[in-house]
Amino acid sequence: MFQGFASFGADTLHSSSPETDDLFVAKYSAGGTLRWVQQGGGQGIDIPSSLAIDAAGDIVVTGSFGGRTGDTAVFGDTVLTSVSGSDVFVVKYTTAGRVRWARRAGDRRRDLATGLAVDEAVYVGVDYDDERIAVPDDSVRTPADKQGAFVVKYDAQGQERWEIPVDHPPGARSRITSLTTDATGTLLVLNTFWEAITFSPHWSATWMGTGCELMKVATP
Repeated sequence: MFQGFASFGADTLHSSSPETDDLFVAKYSAGGTLRWVQQGGGQGIDIPSSLAIDAAGDIVVTGSFGGRTGDTAVFGDTVLTSVSGSDVFVVKYTTAGRVRWARRAGDRRRDLATGLAVDEAVYVGVDYDDERIAVPDDSVRTPADKQGAFVVKYDAQGQERWEIPVDHPPGARSRITSLTTDATGTLLVLNTFWEAITFSPHWSATWMGTGCELMKVATP
């Protein structure tokens, strides 16, 4: 992530606006030689959160972009447009740095990418806030019933296959903190929660201690 400009050898990147952050993805050889660098983002605030490499060597990056409805972020030839406050981006690059595909996820007031896992597919954990309100100490918070999380799966070509929520009753809060896949291809999700929480039939869950749950997808 950078603001203003960033130099990589003979390449200099300039952010979309002097006041906002863009992101970059750079690849170096084992000896430290720059192979390529790519810029992404737009006029909003662009925050990368995770990077993973699949078995073919393709690079997947996820994070959030925007800040206002209608903000855009450009990745290669693809323009993503925020439909809420901040939305999630998912971008896949080839080993040579070309954008294979870019996707947007989320439609709430604030969506944040909080986890990423890849195998043949791409899995992204997303936390969201639907509403923020002022409280007496002059800060803002999100009512528990307006907060939640879900996992979205994309295939290797970037087509969405499913979206599964982490369900919780009114008054509960939960956050996805990490994703991974095991040797069988099962998706594992580490989730933290406050107060009571329940899970839809898509999930099987194992209690890991106070406020921590390890879940796995029970359906493909």
